[in-house]
Amino acid sequence: MLPLDTLQAKINSAGDAINQAGRQRMLTQRIVKAYALTILGDNKDQHQKELQSAIKLFESQLADLQEFAPTDDVKRSIAKVQKFWPEMKAIVTAPPTRSKVEELRSVAEDTLSASHDVVLALEDTYNSSAAQIVNLSGRQRMLSQRMANLYMLKALGFEKSRYKSDMRQAMSEFNGALKELRQFERNTPEIRKSLMQVYTQFEVFKQSIKADNKELIPNLIATASSEILVKMNELTGIYADMAH
Repeated sequence: MLPLDTLQAKINSAGDAINQAGRQRMLTQRIVKAYALTILGDNKDQHQKELQSAIKLFESQLADLQEFAPTDDVKRSIAKVQKFWPEMKAIVTAPPTRSKVEELRSVAEDTLSASHDVVLALEDTYNSSAAQIVNLSGRQRMLSQRMANLYMLKALGFEKSRYKSDMRQAMSEFNGALKELRQFERNTPEIRKSLMQVYTQFEVFKQSIKADNKELIPNLIATASSEILVKMNELTGIYADMAH
């Protein structure tokens, strides 16, 4: 389980702002995943703690971003997130129920899109290759949790073709971005090693997804996605330091 409580830090630079705004994208997807896992039943207390931690972090980071917002464009983007978040929070702070999963997923998509716009507004403000790589790396965190929550929807019996296509797209985007990150000219030996570890973890994750035809393995998928998330969060922090 990712210790989300340790992730928040005050925003002191462009890199910090893009890192934190990008983490908001991840949290929209992590919340859906944790909510679904509490309904699936195994390790319910752990997943409930993960859910509550993600809610708390999303709100505290949103407040930090609002305080930091350097331009009117960023402020307008944050206002859009604030429009969708109350609806999402209302669902996830009520007792979890399968009947609310797709509604949660829908409003999480709106919150994700609005959160992404905050990142783009910040990236435009601090136009640099370092800022762009923080965005790209940070988005991998979101994709790790997106792939996991789409798997949990399947485990709960939601088999819409849209979810299947979203899964294929998320896996393709993760793979493409990983290749781009590995080619970044400012990568250090430490970064290259970490990216290789993520590549290996992603290969295992893909095989786990493909191997589920006979038996669903939500806890294994949840663990694998969290391992990728932890490593990508570390890497995004390193890239954020480059953008100082």
